[in-house]
Amino acid sequence: DGWNTVDLDRSQNLFDRIDDGAHFFFDHSYKFYCKHEREVIATCSYGGEVVAVLRKDHIFATQFHPEKSQKNGLKLLRNYLNFVKNYTPNTKRIIK
Repeated sequence: DGWNTVDLDRSQNLFDRIDDGAHFFFDHSYKFYCKHEREVIATCSYGGEVVAVLRKDHIFATQFHPEKSQKNGLKLLRNYLNFVKNYTPNTKRIIK
């Protein structure tokens, strides 16, 4: 538990302006197993490789706490807000 270095998929806009070797705050030691490896966009090492961030379309999930991760957490949250502002879905939304 605590601070850990996260290995980022640099092709993801979610990690803009976040340095390689950035640390984020993990509050627990749960391990998530992802069925679809292509959805894993960041990992960390904690007794082996651990999924740190997932992405499926416009949905992101972090294993760490961005709000407790100081400067890097704030950058990640700002990047997420920019992503949402500019996101255009590939499919049409049906409004009922």
